[in-house]
Amino acid sequence: MQKIHDLDNKAIDYIVKKDATGFEQYVKKTGITICGKNPILIALSLPINHFNARLVRYATSGSVSGDYENAVSYAAITATGVLLHKNAASSIPDTSLTDKDKKYLLNLARQNIRSQLFRKMGSEPDTHEVPANCQRNAGAFVTLKKDGMLRGCIGSIEPSQPLFRTVIDNSYNAAFHDPRFPALSQEEFENITIEISVITAPRQIESLEDIIVGRDGLIIEQGDRRGLLLPQVPIEWGWSKEEFHIHTCRKAGLPDYAWKHGARILTFQAIVFDEHKP
Repeated sequence: MQKIHDLDNKAIDYIVKKDATGFEQYVKKTGITICGKNPILIALSLPINHFNARLVRYATSGSVSGDYENAVSYAAITATGVLLHKNAASSIPDTSLTDKDKKYLLNLARQNIRSQLFRKMGSEPDTHEVPANCQRNAGAFVTLKKDGMLRGCIGSIEPSQPLFRTVIDNSYNAAFHDPRFPALSQEEFENITIEISVITAPRQIESLEDIIVGRDGLIIEQGDRRGLLLPQVPIEWGWSKEEFHIHTCRKAGLPDYAWKHGARILTFQAIVFDEHKP
């Protein structure tokens, strides 16, 4: 009976870790019979970001029938995550944006904010005129600055929609729905500078040593709390690697050293450009 438990638990461990290769090799090596092993392999191979799975319950038929010689095992596993768009594998910024792409996105963000301020309606571009790179799915943040100081910043991590649409949504939210600031006024409009950060999908890391200040953005998350800071933030404030982590923890509403107590650390990179230097 213990042998069955050990065999099952190893297979469950591969599933929870989303290790498709390990699971497949383990099944072939041990000859363990698992109903639905192929659907499980397909599920483990899906491009899912922020995958998080856990074993809810494990039992065998022997615990009911008393027959452990011909027992069948059952495992209930829950999993959460974000299924990436089918275009995510070729999304920005795997391919660099051209200067033309960057200028287009900056102009789009400004036109959208202007239209909301003065016409009470958003900007809706002709999709036939949107550059090809800007039609690819990507996460992005739009940052507004006034006299060099932050005036709003809202973004999307997941590449769930075309980049130009992400910029439209987040330019509106940065101007009018950042809870840290009042809505942008018409009088302020000409004095703001727009910055866009197009980001890669986050990946989990195990140690502070894996991050490079100036290259990596940072996410700290635990439970329902999440804090994110863009790669340019520690450079602007002159933070060390440890300070960068601490401030990200604080943004999440977590203790300063939360990563030492179970919080997940994720990094991402970004293509950053603004109206001063597209």
